[in-house]
Amino acid sequence: MPAKFIKTVSTVAALLSVSAMVSAQQDFSKVEITHQPVAGSIFMLQGSGGNIALLVGEQGNLMVDDQYEPLAPKIKAAIAKLSQQPVRYVLNTHWHFDHTGGNAEFNTGEALLIAQDNVRSRMLSGGEIKTFNAKIPPAKKEALPELTFKERMQLYFAGEDIEALAAPNAHTDGDAVVFFKNSNVVHMGDLYFKGVFPFVDLSSGGSVPGVLAAVEAALGRMDDKTKVIPGHGSLSNKAELSEYRDMLKASIAAVAPLKKSGKSLQDVQAAKPLAHLNERYGGGFIKPDLWLQFVYQSL
Repeated sequence: MPAKFIKTVSTVAALLSVSAMVSAQQDFSKVEITHQPVAGSIFMLQGSGGNIALLVGEQGNLMVDDQYEPLAPKIKAAIAKLSQQPVRYVLNTHWHFDHTGGNAEFNTGEALLIAQDNVRSRMLSGGEIKTFNAKIPPAKKEALPELTFKERMQLYFAGEDIEALAAPNAHTDGDAVVFFKNSNVVHMGDLYFKGVFPFVDLSSGGSVPGVLAAVEAALGRMDDKTKVIPGHGSLSNKAELSEYRDMLKASIAAVAPLKKSGKSLQDVQAAKPLAHLNERYGGGFIKPDLWLQFVYQSL
């Protein structure tokens, strides 16, 4: 894995590291937590790891994801610039460590940790992300989600109607898309890697068709003014997410008939059926051959 995991989607290897591994590879003292307004009282925070959505309220704040444990003090300092109220809720979009690493640090008694059922299950047992031979130990109990849901969760807080919808077998088997209905903002988690081929964690129950289905379902609830927070990358919108959806569809359409005809993964890679997508989307951490492998093995 590369030694630096700062901001850009091309550094998505951070996704797959346990805390000790990441700490050894990255100097977190050099990471800056930045913020930008999204809509209403919602901000997007970026640093190292997955993008954070922060809803600021008079009685407290809500976070979607919390990056890495060593960054928690910096994230808290960034939040303090926007609000003097405590974090009341932390909602995890999935179980990967660059989205849940700060859970224990924010679980101080004032905050409630929320996630889809399978997020708690995977954090409780630990596991292996086979693509990168990364073994993830069980999370400490303070980091475990305390309130879980199977398909849908509704929360009314800080003037927002917040809805979290499960996305089965997509990036993982425990993804959630978070809608802030009043402000017309959507946090996609790692269902959306802006501008690059995404990582799909097949060993955690993910699949490329599942990612496509989740993205299409989210798009069906958006309009042209919707602000979209990707798991990695800069603030986005419906048009850009639609282009990403088209890439997913094109990838499946190009690979599916080759696999159905009996061609091996190596034969399909040699045929380069995704060559028309590689220049635009192949500049991130997930290179074209690995992306093609995800598609092939998902079908």
